[in-house]
Amino acid sequence: MEVASGRKKLLAVYITILLLVILFLGKLVYLPLAFMLIVGRSMEPVYRVGDLVIGVATYLKSYSVGDVVVWCRDFLRTACVVHRVIDVSEDHVITKGDANPGPDFPVPSSWVSYVVVGYAPLYLWLPLIGLVVFLAGYASYKESEKRIYIQPGFVAIAIIASYIAINAFILGFTYIDNSPPFYSTPRVDLLATYLDIVNRVYVVILNISEYRFINAICNLSGEVSTNVSITINGSIARLSISIPSQFFFYLWNKSSAKGVSFLPSPPASVQESFDVSCTTIFDKAMLSGNYIAVFSWREPIVKAFNDTLIVENQNPVPVTLRIELFSRARGSVVYLKEYVVEPFSMLVIDFRKVVDAVGEYDARVYYIFLGVIRGQGAEIRVS
Repeated sequence: MEVASGRKKLLAVYITILLLVILFLGKLVYLPLAFMLIVGRSMEPVYRVGDLVIGVATYLKSYSVGDVVVWCRDFLRTACVVHRVIDVSEDHVITKGDANPGPDFPVPSSWVSYVVVGYAPLYLWLPLIGLVVFLAGYASYKESEKRIYIQPGFVAIAIIASYIAINAFILGFTYIDNSPPFYSTPRVDLLATYLDIVNRVYVVILNISEYRFINAICNLSGEVSTNVSITINGSIARLSISIPSQFFFYLWNKSSAKGVSFLPSPPASVQESFDVSCTTIFDKAMLSGNYIAVFSWREPIVKAFNDTLIVENQNPVPVTLRIELFSRARGSVVYLKEYVVEPFSMLVIDFRKVVDAVGEYDARVYYIFLGVIRGQGAEIRVS
């Protein structure tokens, strides 16, 4: 009876060891219940290095945001991560270690194998496993009465110890993939900017393929608010920023008050610039951009064709002219008048309709350019 009782105890120990082996191997064969070890620190303080977690297969238990899951990136589930779910979509899951500063990259839902339902701290499960090992060795010794005889129980113990060591290295995230994870960082690309000064528009062209455009707010030189017209064509967003005519007057007056130290012979040009600041709002981000618009103030272009005088204004502000016609024959001014030439327009004067005598004349055109009185002349022949 005593021998039979000893064999029953030994059988019970073997069965316990076999169950432990099955549970530790459960992750590899996707059993409904599996034991797994924690070796990384990404889930501290909830789970610490050496803790034993208990997982239920996802085909038996669903998960949601806030649950701790085990997702594996290979078919045999040897390279696995134990992290908390922070977002669930139709096809992907995003997890994050409680101690990590940022989330993991999105993984397919099919990678999630287990939902953690419980755990045992290292100080609790390790003594229990040690006790089972001791009982197995002691029972085998008592049964055989020989210390050096190797019972099958020791083989099972060796399997458990080996698997625990292997599992400890293949479960933790830190020890599985030492290469840096790849993150596809959303971005907005600036394709082009240019100033359409004739239409008083500054254009910004963006590639917004990964965002949905919502709105844009722009100002000029940090002071003047302006309207923005947006055109979306696929992933290309075109921002047309209106520049009020009063703003060009402001720039003209500012440059005129500052003065120009030197001007070459007419027609001269002086470069001008101003800031364009825009805050572009997308569905998941906000872009602040500062751009420099550059153009030139240009003196009027004065040309003559026989009896016709042409004055061209290539500026975004009107130019006031004082035009005199001097008769060489009489030696005096026979015509004097002021004109206003609108932005990007042309003044044409047919002097046949002004003077009553044929002959040679000198047309003199006076104006103020950036605070400096300037003049140009042209020869007129009336026939």
